[in-house]
Amino acid sequence: MQIKKRNLLFLLPNNDFFIVTVNMGVNVSKIVLDSDISNGTKDIIKKAKKYMEGISILINIENEDDLNDIKTILKIRDF
Repeated sequence: MQIKKRNLLFLLPNNDFFIVTVNMGVNVSKIVLDSDISNGTKDIIKKAKKYMEGISILINIENEDDLNDIKTILKIRDF
Protein backbone atom coordinates (compact mmCIF):
# COMPACT_ATOMS: atom_id res chain seq x y z
CA MET A 1 0.00 0.00 0.00
CA GLN A 2 1.55 3.31 -1.07
CA ILE A 3 0.91 7.00 -0.70
CA LYS A 4 2.95 9.55 -2.65
CA LYS A 5 5.23 6.75 -3.91
CA ARG A 6 6.06 5.78 -0.34
CA ASN A 7 5.11 2.43 1.16
CA LEU A 8 2.74 2.78 4.08
CA LEU A 9 2.87 -0.87 5.01
CA PHE A 10 3.21 -4.39 3.69
CA LEU A 11 0.46 -6.99 4.14
CA LEU A 12 1.06 -10.73 4.35
CA PRO A 13 -2.05 -12.94 4.38
CA ASN A 14 -2.28 -15.92 6.70
CA ASN A 15 -5.03 -18.47 7.35
CA ASP A 16 -6.86 -16.75 10.23
CA PHE A 17 -5.17 -13.35 10.30
CA PHE A 18 -2.73 -11.21 8.38
CA ILE A 19 0.69 -9.81 9.20
CA VAL A 20 1.51 -6.14 8.74
CA THR A 21 5.03 -4.80 8.35
CA VAL A 22 5.52 -1.12 9.14
CA ASN A 23 8.74 0.88 8.86
CA MET A 24 9.31 4.03 10.89
CA GLY A 25 12.09 6.27 12.09
CA VAL A 26 13.46 5.99 15.61
CA ASN A 27 12.02 9.40 16.57
CA VAL A 28 8.59 8.35 15.31
CA SER A 29 8.81 5.11 17.30
CA LYS A 30 9.37 7.16 20.48
CA ILE A 31 6.21 9.15 19.78
CA VAL A 32 4.27 5.96 19.02
CA LEU A 33 5.39 4.46 22.34
CA ASP A 34 3.82 7.45 24.11
CA SER A 35 0.50 6.92 22.31
CA ASP A 36 -2.46 4.79 23.38
CA ILE A 37 -1.51 1.63 21.44
CA SER A 38 -1.65 -1.74 23.19
CA ASN A 39 1.15 -2.94 25.45
CA GLY A 40 1.76 -5.89 23.13
CA THR A 41 2.47 -3.58 20.20
CA LYS A 42 4.64 -1.37 22.41
CA ASP A 43 6.69 -4.44 23.34
CA ILE A 44 7.17 -5.29 19.65
CA ILE A 45 8.43 -1.75 18.99
CA LYS A 46 10.76 -1.79 22.01
CA LYS A 47 12.28 -5.12 20.91
CA ALA A 48 12.74 -4.09 17.26
CA LYS A 49 16.32 -3.82 16.07
CA LYS A 50 17.24 -0.20 15.45
CA TYR A 51 19.02 0.76 12.26
CA MET A 52 20.24 4.14 11.10
CA GLU A 53 17.12 4.44 8.92
CA GLY A 54 14.74 3.39 11.72
CA ILE A 55 12.95 0.19 12.65
CA SER A 56 10.68 -2.38 11.01
CA ILE A 57 7.98 -4.15 12.98
CA LEU A 58 5.77 -7.11 12.13
CA ILE A 59 2.39 -7.25 13.85
CA ASN A 60 -0.19 -10.02 13.63
CA ILE A 61 -3.58 -8.45 12.96
CA GLU A 62 -6.01 -10.83 14.64
CA ASN A 63 -8.66 -8.43 15.97
CA GLU A 64 -9.97 -4.87 15.92
CA ASP A 65 -7.53 -3.70 18.61
CA ASP A 66 -4.54 -4.81 16.53
CA LEU A 67 -5.96 -2.97 13.52
CA ASN A 68 -6.48 0.17 15.59
CA ASP A 69 -2.82 0.03 16.68
CA ILE A 70 -1.75 0.03 13.02
CA LYS A 71 -4.06 2.95 12.25
CA THR A 72 -2.59 4.91 15.16
CA ILE A 73 0.98 4.17 14.06
CA LEU A 74 0.24 5.30 10.50
CA LYS A 75 -1.46 8.51 11.66
CA ILE A 76 1.56 9.41 13.76
CA ARG A 77 4.12 8.36 11.17
CA ASP A 78 2.59 9.94 8.09
CA PHE A 79 0.94 13.11 9.29
